[in-house]
Amino acid sequence: MLEVGRRLRGRDIRVSVADVRALPFPTRTFDVVWCRLVLGHTQRLDPAYQEFFRVTKPGGSLTVTDFHAEAVAAGHVRTFRDVDGVVHAVETQPHTAEDHRQAAASAGFLLTTARDCRVGPEVRNFWLQAGALERYEAQLGTPLLLALRFAKERRRGSQG
Repeated sequence: MLEVGRRLRGRDIRVSVADVRALPFPTRTFDVVWCRLVLGHTQRLDPAYQEFFRVTKPGGSLTVTDFHAEAVAAGHVRTFRDVDGVVHAVETQPHTAEDHRQAAASAGFLLTTARDCRVGPEVRNFWLQAGALERYEAQLGTPLLLALRFAKERRRGSQG
């Protein structure tokens, strides 16, 4: 993703590498913050949500997507393929929707939408091409992705 961003540089795009718990942006910078498939790599959610709150403008929103805790319990593993084609598993910390809601609320966000994206017909071909149709059938209906949207409300006298 960083390489794609670097290729797009010059189109009003800034590419940054940072710790999600210490973002290199001023307070109240963004109208929209999107954290995609990151928080499952953190032990604790609170520091990240506090940082998201800090960089989100009042009236802004935060969207978080991540590997679903039920997917981890069902044996799904996060992997990536390196430049040599070797597949590596990445440690995942399963966080439930309630874990996210509590951490976000503690930081000052209000949950507005929560969705579980499940194994279904729309991903069958992916499993078929991977030679894992039997596993697809066994996992049908299992939540794979958790998608949450939060609002940072405008409040009189708010410091956030």
